[in-house]
Amino acid sequence: MSQWVLKLIKRHPTPDEVVEAGVETVAEIPYVIEERAREVIDNARSSVAGQTDPDTGLALSMVAEDLLRLEKCIDRP
Repeated sequence: MSQWVLKLIKRHPTPDEVVEAGVETVAEIPYVIEERAREVIDNARSSVAGQTDPDTGLALSMVAEDLLRLEKCIDRP
């Protein structure tokens, strides 16, 4: 999974949070250009993801953070 996707999930774990963040905020994630941010937000708007409660969002955010941390550990010599 791409680092930018994990960073997006960590910061905005539910479709509602992605939409609420907006294009400028999503585009601040490294390697996410404005066009990609718009695409991600449009997809989040039409998402049928049923798990949008705060607890699920927190769990997703924590898993993404753990994956990012583990990838750094793996990449170290």
